[in-house]
Amino acid sequence: MAWLGLLATGFALAAAFLNTVFGYCLGCEVYPLVRRAQGRLDTVA
Repeated sequence: MAWLGLLATGFALAAAFLNTVFGYCLGCEVYPLVRRAQGRLDTVA
């Protein structure tokens, strides 16, 4: 399970790098996609 912590840390560092260097908020871009996908799943069920 130690690899899971390392993987999560790597993703967090990559997201922080994108935000700092390019001003690109990865969470701000992914959240609307997740919400839209959840809405489609709710209408299908």
